[in-house]
Amino acid sequence: MLLQGLYEEFGLGTMLICGLHEFSQASHPWLPAHLLEDLERNGPVRDVAMFLRLHTNGDWMTIDATWPLAAAHLGLPVNERFEENHEMTLACDPDEVHHVPPQADPEEFEQIMIERYIGDTLARRNRFIDDLGAWLAREIGTSSTHS
Repeated sequence: MLLQGLYEEFGLGTMLICGLHEFSQASHPWLPAHLLEDLERNGPVRDVAMFLRLHTNGDWMTIDATWPLAAAHLGLPVNERFEENHEMTLACDPDEVHHVPPQADPEEFEQIMIERYIGDTLARRNRFIDDLGAWLAREIGTSSTHS
């Protein structure tokens, strides 16, 4: 969301997007065994991911910070560099997308979407994200989480 403000300061048009997706064995085969086993036992984990659409040179392109570059060897999607007019890979494969209204507070909008989409499975989702972040930190040697 900070990135959106920076691009707008440069006079570029932006649209903040909220993507609804699920962590599943099929969509995230790179997950560690213990998380894949959790998905097999308990089903997919719902999540939301925020990304940006940027208007540059008369066209719209997708911008996403994805996962740390050091995670590429683990199979996680990463974007090595920004290339103008070149779509970036998203950190997830959204099942549904929602445009965040320009006048909306992005964090409040994200919280509303979390409440609506994740609902009563929020505790499970938070544990899953924490476990994923801990695994990733061990594997790449930093403290990283996905937002």
